[in-house]
Amino acid sequence: MKINNNHNIQKILNNYKKSVNHVNKTEKVKLATDQMQISEGAREYQVALKAYREVADIRQSKVDNIKNQISSGKYNPSLEEVADRILNKNI
Repeated sequence: MKINNNHNIQKILNNYKKSVNHVNKTEKVKLATDQMQISEGAREYQVALKAYREVADIRQSKVDNIKNQISSGKYNPSLEEVADRILNKNI
């Protein structure tokens, strides 16, 4: 039995071809792009954070000055001041 000559099958095949062609001809969907907005406060925070990260943890000039005073024997901190700073954790 040949199915090619069957009128009903031909209708079905034609409908299938139309639907396939319709799927192939669909317009491409334009994808939306994500966007992000940063507030003015956040921008200022970023600038401040960047500047903070670039600052050295140790003030080398102050360390060198104290080293020179110690080596020359001129560094005599007050014991009370040292104790106060230790207790207040200001060192």
